[in-house]
Amino acid sequence: MAAPPVEIPGYQLHRALGEGGMATVFLATQLSLDRKVAIKILRTENDDDPERTERRFLREGRILAKITHRNVCGIYDIAKVGNVAYIAMEFLDGGTLVDRQRDGIAVGESIAIVVQVASALQEAHNQGIVHRDLKPANVMMRGGKVPVLTDFGIARELASHQTRITTENMIVGTPVYMSPEQVTGGEIDVRSDIYSLGIMFYELLVGKAPYLGDNPIQVCMQHLTSPVPTLPPELDEINPVLSRMLAKKAEDRYATMAEFTHALRDVFVHSMQLRAKAELAPNQPWTEQLRQMGFSFDTMRDGELNAKLRQQQAALNANREADREVDRRVTPLPAAAVEFAAPSSRNAAANKKPWLAIAAAAALGIGAIGYFALRDSSGGKAGRYQLQGMAATFDEQIARDALFEPIDDNAAQTITDMRDVSDKSAITKARVDKLLEVVNQKLDALIVAEKFDDAQTLYTLALNAELFSQKQAEALQLRISNSRSLIANKALIDAQLATVAAALKQNSTPTELFTELEALRKLVAADDARLGAMERDVGVKILGQYEIALQNNDLDGAQVILAAMLEKLPRFPELARYQSELRERQAKLGVASRMARIRSLIASTPLKLDSITLAATGISALALSNPSDELAALKVQLLTVANASALRSLEQNNDIKAAQATISALGEFARDDAVRPARMRILAAVDAAQFTERSGTVVIDTAPYSKVLAITDASGKAIPIPAPGVTPLSLVLLEGQYRVELSNALGESKNVQVSVARKVTTESPHILYASKSDDYLREAGY
Repeated sequence: MAAPPVEIPGYQLHRALGEGGMATVFLATQLSLDRKVAIKILRTENDDDPERTERRFLREGRILAKITHRNVCGIYDIAKVGNVAYIAMEFLDGGTLVDRQRDGIAVGESIAIVVQVASALQEAHNQGIVHRDLKPANVMMRGGKVPVLTDFGIARELASHQTRITTENMIVGTPVYMSPEQVTGGEIDVRSDIYSLGIMFYELLVGKAPYLGDNPIQVCMQHLTSPVPTLPPELDEINPVLSRMLAKKAEDRYATMAEFTHALRDVFVHSMQLRAKAELAPNQPWTEQLRQMGFSFDTMRDGELNAKLRQQQAALNANREADREVDRRVTPLPAAAVEFAAPSSRNAAANKKPWLAIAAAAALGIGAIGYFALRDSSGGKAGRYQLQGMAATFDEQIARDALFEPIDDNAAQTITDMRDVSDKSAITKARVDKLLEVVNQKLDALIVAEKFDDAQTLYTLALNAELFSQKQAEALQLRISNSRSLIANKALIDAQLATVAAALKQNSTPTELFTELEALRKLVAADDARLGAMERDVGVKILGQYEIALQNNDLDGAQVILAAMLEKLPRFPELARYQSELRERQAKLGVASRMARIRSLIASTPLKLDSITLAATGISALALSNPSDELAALKVQLLTVANASALRSLEQNNDIKAAQATISALGEFARDDAVRPARMRILAAVDAAQFTERSGTVVIDTAPYSKVLAITDASGKAIPIPAPGVTPLSLVLLEGQYRVELSNALGESKNVQVSVARKVTTESPHILYASKSDDYLREAGY
């Protein structure tokens, strides 16, 4: 690192912090304020065109100085001492985002960083500035937590009449993060920054950039020709947002950073699974959860607020000569105020914000001579009349239905501004009540119209604007959810009714008919007339099959059908008569012929479920009246065949459902020890499938705590540790909370908690960095 090359009046330079392509950054103290600053000093000793380099260097400082935002590096001074140009700026001690990536970044923190950087870029874009070199190395960390955008060295300003930048035959930027139009040297606008942010977003979530290569040319070609990358399955709901950010054509991307953050916020608002992945606290209110993700109003609207303040100042200047009607009862205005209120045509901004002129008049001291006679809790006369002007703006916004859009001119935003002046004023409260009334009317209409997605979006916007009390919010969300469920249930009922009707028209088995009827019963009340009608139709259909079985002397088949009727439709008329009839027919039919039929059923190839059920039922019926060794042998044969059939389903086809159905078809014989091997294999297969579905991968990387002593689940059960039990250690565990006991070479021990979520693949495991401080672990979401 270079030593301080020059003395700069007012600053004491200490040491070099880093070097870039054309400048060195030093840590310094600003003597007048006794604060640490970073001073960027230009180097031109080996420059072929030092004047051009100096202009570019100072222009970067002026660009940064134009942007006032918490996520943009603050500029304190831009000057030249002798032949040395320098920029004094905010000292950021948290390293770069690249350094944070080395430590590992949780999903929630990655999103918070991207949202805040997007907010900073939106403010730059509002100033007509395109960054053009967005990358993790150009994002510093304030206090290790807040991302701060720096290095506008190749940024460009758009003139007021421009909408894009054209730089012919010149490619600028960093290849990994370049937009396709930057690669080709085409026209560049704010959507190039959106693309670069999308690349950075993917890198933060996945751990590596989507397009990599052995040389810059390979990387650039991938931006032009490779498919848009997709996130892992557990982050699939973010893919539509990321795909639009990384669209190859600029016109297919989001038009503004604000549009992107709104789309991303909507994904989280509607996805409980994604909020869980981001490790938000489920017991916290929506607004607090969104703030954790970086979606707070302060974060999203800093740039908009600055723009609004500039509009206000412009309106004040435009109204310096504006006329104003005065209440007849007040003291005449002094000359200065009369001049301020002179007649002139009002511009569009003044009409839009009539309260600005009132606030300006108050600022001139008009109230000091009795111009305003009333006071309230709004913070004095100026505050009251400022609120009156805001209220007029609010009423106009309500009249044109601008509740939450456009982003810089909507009723919810005006309410926020009014609350900043006074949230206790009757003027503010009346407008809050009005907006709440309008929102509730719209929600009612959307719910009645069954537009539940629109209702949910409106509800979320109103919730973020803090219009609802907690009780109101809970009741409204419940109403939306219940209404959605009722409509969804209605659709399910209609679909299931159609399914049962279709099964009745087809040659469905009794089992199939009863299965569809049972599904309908789960959707409707027991006394529902539609269910009663379907039960009658199903009963008639099945008894028709019962009659056919009797005509064919298939008494065992008839018995199976009747037994199913007694179980599934016990209230069906005349079932007792059918039972008596069947017993009489069975008494007449010889035992020998019935046993022959059972043998035939067992020997049938392929063995069908109906054959197993008929054979089992026949054996049970004969055992009651005519037990014999031959019948016992038939039972053993049936169980052996069924056991083998179930095992084949598992071993050859991995078909758990088919194996379960085979054992279930045995009825009362399903618990017999003869089919125990198949039952145990089925249970093991089910457990394995459930474990696969509900398990996740956790990687424990805990240096300097290199030994894993014990892992226990929430119930205290010990989890086996693969030998030799040293980190990094990868485990597949069932979803849930685990306690990990660690030790280091000094014999010191430490306990940490780890949460395992299902469907986390080994390509993107949950990594536990237990060597970090407790503050870091809490911040990262562990």
